[in-house]
Amino acid sequence: SGTGSLPAAYEPRSLPAAVAPGGGGVVVVTTLRDAAIRNDWAAWAQHWCDVDTHQCKALLQTLDAGQASRLTLCGERSALHFDQAPAGLLARWRRRFSRTTLQDLQHQL
Repeated sequence: SGTGSLPAAYEPRSLPAAVAPGGGGVVVVTTLRDAAIRNDWAAWAQHWCDVDTHQCKALLQTLDAGQASRLTLCGERSALHFDQAPAGLLARWRRRFSRTTLQDLQHQL
């Protein structure tokens, strides 16, 4: 950001509490934001691994169970929303042939 690192004692504004997957609520992951605010890129990379291991796994299980889900990725300037409802055969076939890469999405944030 060009503004430098924040002091170690800085506490980011609190966000809504996370709700466990399957509880029908919202899960807010703040660890990525907190690491980025502190310019701690090693922690940021580790937190992405944690998100993949826990939240993404839970999201995939929800989708595999045929339940609707929503994923929102937030950047400094915008957010991307991905809604997924149980899809029919034609919709699944179309998705298979129209892939979007993570790099394409990052440029939109």
